[in-house]
Amino acid sequence: MKLFRRIIIFSNHYSPLFLQSANFLRNYFTQETPFETYIKNQCKSGEIKNLDTAEVYFNDMISVNPLPSTETFNHLLTCVSKIKHCSAAVFVWYNLMNVVGVVPNIYTFNILINCCCRLSQIDYGFCLFGEMLKRGCNSDIITFNTLIKGLCAEKKIRVAVKVFDIMSEKGVRPDSVTFNTLICGLCRTGEVGIGVEFLRMMMVKWKCSPNVITYNCLIHGFCGIGQLDEALWIFDEMSNRGIAANVVTCTSLIHGLCKCGRWTEAKEYYNQLVNRGISPSVVTFNVLLNYYCKEGRITEAYQVFEQMIWSGEEPTVVTYNSLMKGYFSIHRWDVAMQLFDRMGRKGLKPDQFTYSTMITGLCLNKKVEDAIYLFNKIEYSEHPLNITTYSAMLDGLLKNRKVGEAIELFNALEDNGFEADICMYNILIDGLLKSGKPVLFMNRRLIRQRNFFIKWMEENLFPKRMYVQF
Repeated sequence: MKLFRRIIIFSNHYSPLFLQSANFLRNYFTQETPFETYIKNQCKSGEIKNLDTAEVYFNDMISVNPLPSTETFNHLLTCVSKIKHCSAAVFVWYNLMNVVGVVPNIYTFNILINCCCRLSQIDYGFCLFGEMLKRGCNSDIITFNTLIKGLCAEKKIRVAVKVFDIMSEKGVRPDSVTFNTLICGLCRTGEVGIGVEFLRMMMVKWKCSPNVITYNCLIHGFCGIGQLDEALWIFDEMSNRGIAANVVTCTSLIHGLCKCGRWTEAKEYYNQLVNRGISPSVVTFNVLLNYYCKEGRITEAYQVFEQMIWSGEEPTVVTYNSLMKGYFSIHRWDVAMQLFDRMGRKGLKPDQFTYSTMITGLCLNKKVEDAIYLFNKIEYSEHPLNITTYSAMLDGLLKNRKVGEAIELFNALEDNGFEADICMYNILIDGLLKSGKPVLFMNRRLIRQRNFFIKWMEENLFPKRMYVQF
């Protein structure tokens, strides 16, 4: 039976005595041992759910003689990457594998490169790619797809296209995953036209059939840049090729049509979605509900909310935020407060947009004291304040002629580690002018920012006679 050899690579910190006594060659038969079978079964069964358990298995593997096969190590590396401990796999375990003499193969490198991409360390992924080539491992479609995906995730689309060209030159045939990754990456960066060119290349040059993911990316891309006619044209082509639309397709179209005010068509596509027996997703419901609220059609928005619950979809923070904002806009602050309480009872944690919506809505409805109470409650809770929440509170105070409190809040920014941005200056200047107080009563903290402030006034608002004298 054929024997395999593994050479142990030792680091400089090992003592010469150890080197003299160590057995540099490990010989073992290709037949899978019971220990290897056990490790693989543990990986496949999902029993390894945390890094501590995985480390126990890994330490056992590198301590046995003969060493388990590279394939067994690959199983454990895959398992570790699935439980989101990619850094351990790449930066610790791979080095230890080299030390004890495990020879990586193409599958090892593919797993590690994928880990690097998930860690947003695409440069290190290319280092591994180079090491892979030096070791004589020929890259395959999975290697290139992983690198392209990592580059697209970091919005390095031009480099991803170059990798695609290199892949073609090396004779590696791209598949639908390759094209879908590139097309989606191009659409996310607004280069939808180039994405269509890749669709044509995919079908004509490489004879690769597009699927629903391909068309969904293009439809979403065209909707994102407001080119609805092109999106509908892509949708028609998709239908003509016999590719059935799914909930993502219809949601993208509904969102795009709502964004452009084409309500009738949006409703038609929603009805098509339901008539085909496809259940709308929470995103679909949120899109409809949000645009109903923006148009002041709160009754219809609440009907969507009820239908969402009836269909089994749980409303999200985004759902409640949109609905609360809608009720505040029609001065039904009481219903908005009820929704806020209901959201808490459902175990949903408010985000910064929730608090900004609540503070803005309460101030709009002359409930300034309630807004101040909520603001103080947030400040002393586990939810950190941010500049958006401060801006909402400042705007509400100024619109209700509470200038003293507004200036006090503005001056408190620095104590809480914030620095006023241009939006806050806009709010402050606008509010002070409308309150009949164009001269600003600032303290020393604002004087330290006078250069920025005066420059802004020169470029945007005040004539010279209204300059603040510091």
